[in-house]
Amino acid sequence: MQLDALHRPIVDDVRAMHATVDSVFPSMLPKQWAAHAINFAPFIKRLNAVTEPMKVYNEIEHDATVEAGMVRCSGLWVSKGDLPENSSSADIRIIWYTADKRLQLTQPEWNRRRFFFWQMYMHELVHRHQDVHRTGNIRVYRPRGTTERDVKKEQEYYGNYDEIEAHSHDGALELVAWWGHLSFRQAVQEALSYHGRMLTPTVLLYDATFGDTPDHPALKQFKKKLRVWYDVMKSSDVYELIQLPNLVVS
Repeated sequence: MQLDALHRPIVDDVRAMHATVDSVFPSMLPKQWAAHAINFAPFIKRLNAVTEPMKVYNEIEHDATVEAGMVRCSGLWVSKGDLPENSSSADIRIIWYTADKRLQLTQPEWNRRRFFFWQMYMHELVHRHQDVHRTGNIRVYRPRGTTERDVKKEQEYYGNYDEIEAHSHDGALELVAWWGHLSFRQAVQEALSYHGRMLTPTVLLYDATFGDTPDHPALKQFKKKLRVWYDVMKSSDVYELIQLPNLVVS
């Protein structure tokens, strides 16, 4: 599937969901959240009221390893044949992990959750539209340069062609949102040298996964897709529309 053809339905879906999501999950932390801890479940319920009609369902999962007062997220795309799941027919799931039922979020933590909500949503949109247009089996580049089981597993996952496409979108989104004032090459270098505790830029993640084999075809394909996604994003206003926060600003 050509990237431009993939980008168009993603942009359409983001535009369609933006206004209603922004009414629940705006760029600024609501005053009642900053004032005192509140129950997290009603927030997710309100968010689902606007996202589930767009086939996006948010789930809370208790995780005792998450720091007190913090939230972590992951995304999941569910194939049509496996739906409904957990009483929902939404094919995109955003999983919110927290150890607490009541939370008091700061603006920086709110920014992180909001950025990753949109990034994960778009990541899973890539998978949604890949499946619609799929014409054959998914290509997977074989692991190279390692005998370590865990590293092999990571290379198999990140070497999956569908994941390369989705993660290169993630990486380009980070470059545009966090280092958009720099050139593409400068932004990539900033991502590769980033040492923040709370973030691992996708460019850095791929470099670490395939760093011992710089000629690995998965890494080459990721870099190629990264540049194309970056150029497409720089020419589209939808990424400014959703006002993604810059998470690397000190």
